[in-house]
Amino acid sequence: MGSPVPPVAPVPPVAPPASSAPGYESQSWQQPVYPGANPGKSGGAPSYYPPSPNGGNAGGDGNLPEKWYRNKKTLLTVIIGAVAAIALVSGIAWAVSGSPKPKPTVASSPSSETTSETPTPEITRVELPAEFTGGENKYDSNWRWQGGAMVTKIEHQGEVKSRKFYFQVWTPQLKEGAAACEFSPAQGGEKTTDNDITVTATYGDKPTVFVVYTILTKAVGTSPETVHLYAQELELPSCTAKPRIDLQTEADNVVNDRQDYDYEVLGRSEKSIAVAKRWITQQPSDTDETNLYHIQVMAITEGQAKATALQEASGSIYTLVVRTSNTNDIYAIATDKRRFYSIDNNKVIFELPLDFENGMTSCNFETSPPDGDLALFRLSSELYLYSCEGELDGDNYVGGTYIVNSTNAKMTPLTSLTKFSSDVDYQKARFRQFKDGSVLVTSSDFIQAFLVGTDGKVSEILDHAQWERLLHNQDSHFGDVNYLNNQFYVQTTDEILAMDLTGKSLKTLTMEPNIASLKIDATKVKWIAWQSPDDKYKNSVTLTTGALPDESEDTD
Repeated sequence: MGSPVPPVAPVPPVAPPASSAPGYESQSWQQPVYPGANPGKSGGAPSYYPPSPNGGNAGGDGNLPEKWYRNKKTLLTVIIGAVAAIALVSGIAWAVSGSPKPKPTVASSPSSETTSETPTPEITRVELPAEFTGGENKYDSNWRWQGGAMVTKIEHQGEVKSRKFYFQVWTPQLKEGAAACEFSPAQGGEKTTDNDITVTATYGDKPTVFVVYTILTKAVGTSPETVHLYAQELELPSCTAKPRIDLQTEADNVVNDRQDYDYEVLGRSEKSIAVAKRWITQQPSDTDETNLYHIQVMAITEGQAKATALQEASGSIYTLVVRTSNTNDIYAIATDKRRFYSIDNNKVIFELPLDFENGMTSCNFETSPPDGDLALFRLSSELYLYSCEGELDGDNYVGGTYIVNSTNAKMTPLTSLTKFSSDVDYQKARFRQFKDGSVLVTSSDFIQAFLVGTDGKVSEILDHAQWERLLHNQDSHFGDVNYLNNQFYVQTTDEILAMDLTGKSLKTLTMEPNIASLKIDATKVKWIAWQSPDDKYKNSVTLTTGALPDESEDTD
């Protein structure tokens, strides 16, 4: 340490840090590090530390001038001096920037000469709060899946004409925490309606979050107010709204009792959202129907400035039905037939008759729910499980459930593939899908459990007699499913069991899991939202990649 340092050749000037070098956006380094975010995009920094100055990534090719290579001894001296200078400059840069130094993979002594970066650990557990703050108020979170994102209940403050909306969003890109959002839809010369905004997201590993809302223009002179439908993509975690996407509302769609204009999110794919605009026009008095109902479906897509028109339909309130779908890339419209459309390519995936009967199994349009969620599950690229007289939120009538082959629209009644314990028609059952596409069908009515495979074949899990002995009191029942680990939960007369799909008991639990599994396509998400059972309205949520919360380590 006390010896004089031998002279070395001068070191070339240090290249500028990566944040100011060409091809980098300087603002991206000012954001906190969120593992998994895209480098160089506003709202998320890379999941690695920025390179040290002059480390080869900041600019230039790292070569020394050609004349320095003429003398080998000089070259060796230059290399040694350059390495020492780089190490010194790198240490200073880390200290000045305030960024943490990479951690060594093994414990090191003061004399250690080499270290390496510890890779960012994979996050397998995230805690979402039971409350969030909006403005000066606190609200219960009430987390729910909206496509590939978890979103709190949306709250608003202010007058109806100039409302501000508050909510929180979590997507897999954020990993360790939710983004707090404040959103003001109205711009100059506009006013908000008394309707809430809609926050929704695409599926996939990196969901895109959109806000959809209606805006009124002010009535000026003899020009009445008009309604317009817009969507805006949100950058996370900042929640900054990108430019508006106009969903091309017709100019004469005035908000009043005669037109009753509204919208609804119909479905989501891995890149787009389908939104239905609905309104009424008045018919001449000599027509059979006084009101004509109209639907136009629009698609908003990640990174695209314009919305795309998909399908249009019109008819009476009794013949025009639109159904929302949680199956990736699908929504449905019923007019003269039931048609199931692709959001991404705007084509019919398959179509079915309005009315269909097969022995004791029927699918009648008149008795089907006129609106709500579509009970449709994609088993494979060709096969679907469709319950035409049920609801996704609750129980479905097995008698109105079919396996549909999309290549020829052949409908096979589920009742013809199963052996039920009772002759009662239209028994109710719960349908829950697994990651691979298979569907668990359970019923406390006839006390049976079936697995519908991706090949359309149905197998019984245990049998009715065994389940009847296990579930013979009023508190016993079939519970939720772990769609990532191919398990389901059962409350027997004395225990809570985790079971596999062969009927084998894997373990006993102290508390029955409560999973936010409704209204998502389980084949398109890699996280499970476990809800706290303390209060269903004020619930905290633990997200994991499959394990129960108490079995998953927080890797912060």
